[in-house]
Amino acid sequence: MPTSPESNTRYKKTQAKHRAFLYTRIMKRIFIALLLVALTATTAHTMELKVSVSHFRPTLTGKYMAGNLLDNDTKTVWASSELNNGVGSWFSITFPKVVALKNMTIYSGHQGGEFDDFARIHTGRLVFTDGSEQHFELEDITGPQVVECWTVPTREVTVEVDSIYPENTDRHLSLAVSELKFRILGGVDAPKGMPEKGVLGELAQVIRNFYTYQTTMDDDFLQYIPKEKFEEERFGFEVFKQMQKQQGTFDIMRRSVIDTDALHFRLMRFKDNEAVVHSFGHYLVIWKEHITPIPDDSVFTIRKEKDGWKVAEIRDYAKAK
Repeated sequence: MPTSPESNTRYKKTQAKHRAFLYTRIMKRIFIALLLVALTATTAHTMELKVSVSHFRPTLTGKYMAGNLLDNDTKTVWASSELNNGVGSWFSITFPKVVALKNMTIYSGHQGGEFDDFARIHTGRLVFTDGSEQHFELEDITGPQVVECWTVPTREVTVEVDSIYPENTDRHLSLAVSELKFRILGGVDAPKGMPEKGVLGELAQVIRNFYTYQTTMDDDFLQYIPKEKFEEERFGFEVFKQMQKQQGTFDIMRRSVIDTDALHFRLMRFKDNEAVVHSFGHYLVIWKEHITPIPDDSVFTIRKEKDGWKVAEIRDYAKAK
């Protein structure tokens, strides 16, 4: 332990700094209780919706304006300019209150008899208020196509276009969408965890291990600290353990069993070996006959490095939105 005045000053500053990251994150959580209400689906057309678009194809009559997306007429269309044949364009729907979407029905292309004269959406993303991005893919067909939506509380959903039909063309085309329809749940529903498969399966295990090792003060916790933060966090972790020894809780925490089965995860973004994951639910700290639930509602930023996944940042979900 430090003995000089300078060392004691450094110790106290570091103790206070790391208490916020380690101690507080273990023992105090902000848990967002999203009210579960009736699950009866209703159409969003009964609500006052607002639509905005990245751009539109200009005409003297305003034939291709944004409002055509929600006019309940599949023969009218919103059309982009010919810039990049519509790739990179977007349209956004704002709801009068926070909702949870059940699905989106989209009529891609010009459904009014000019289907082949306009580009159609091939792949895109639904971007929710909290920054979650759900990728989707459409077929190159006429008629409605239904995209099942993540159950994410949101005030707005933006459709961003990543690729189009026809895939290879020398023509300059405007992208067209004839109509959008949304089905929403009867109120705001809690977010639902995604299947823990593939990369999300790996990331979920990282987070489960992170909480287990952190709570039991196991040195294996440090394997998830990125190189640029390692020395600082290792020192802080030792300070934290010394604090627990002074308070008489170190042996209890070391011998506790951590049950993470009630944690759930959503992959919000994954690009260039960096993932953003929403972890929510709770885990249990079990010591003899005592069971203490620790609620969690956090957003992890996790990077893939040469020696494995590293936790670069943790934020409260409420502050990440």
